[in-house]
Amino acid sequence: MVDKFAGFFIDEISGEHKKIINKITAAFKKKDWVRGILLTGSYADENIEKDIFSDIDICIVIKRSEIKFIEKNIKAVLREFTDPVFFHRVPCGNLSFSLWALPFIRIDISFKELKDVNPRFKINRHVKILFDRSSLVKNYLKNKKTLTKRISLSKITDLDALFWMTIFFIFTKIERNDFCAVYDAFHLIVVKVLLKLRKMDYNSPPDIHIHNIMKKDPFLYQELEVILDFPNEPTDSMLRSIILYKNLVKRVLRQEGLSFEPEAEQLVLRTIQRGLISKPKRWG
Repeated sequence: MVDKFAGFFIDEISGEHKKIINKITAAFKKKDWVRGILLTGSYADENIEKDIFSDIDICIVIKRSEIKFIEKNIKAVLREFTDPVFFHRVPCGNLSFSLWALPFIRIDISFKELKDVNPRFKINRHVKILFDRSSLVKNYLKNKKTLTKRISLSKITDLDALFWMTIFFIFTKIERNDFCAVYDAFHLIVVKVLLKLRKMDYNSPPDIHIHNIMKKDPFLYQELEVILDFPNEPTDSMLRSIILYKNLVKRVLRQEGLSFEPEAEQLVLRTIQRGLISKPKRWG
């Protein structure tokens, strides 16, 4: 079933979901302190499977002067479009809330200044603009490249340091046959580095869920399964991690028009190669 809603197509959106999205849009676009209303998450991407249990993800773009007002009056603000069964503030978000409305539909709603909206969002791919006062949001997302380069380079630098430090750690633990520590370290690499790099690839939405990444990139998950396949061959997993890491970094940077050649890479590879030559046996 494909339904047309708010000027775009949404796959399998339920009637209740549509009602809630309409109520949110109608309630907030009347506020003079609202600059825009964005639909994100699964309902903003036609390529992601969704059903009647899918969450609704909404971002309300607000003026800075209204942050304290929203913090003090959040219950009244939320009740303007629904009577939530339960709601709580998300600890990791500044003004982010999760609430459940009958019939048990979860709504994740956040209030952000325009400068805090993710600059990697692509209109009609990662985000749908439900309301945009004076085209402020649309213009911001169209002129995002300089922001994106700065943010991405900073993140990749941090991830690069974490990756190579963990590779060094793994190598020393393999030498000592400490496979519990090795497995934990590989799990850290997969979750904290490789998946984050994949999410930075613009070919997939930045906030996409892991099971949807698997559907979009089965090769990536085949590699991750091999990397975490213990105690089969941790040395092989380490080399696969390096190859996969380099490919993901190059993919992200190519899209940014950047080049990034960490000097640590050559030192690590030489160290690992020396270890493999001096100890060619299988580990396990």
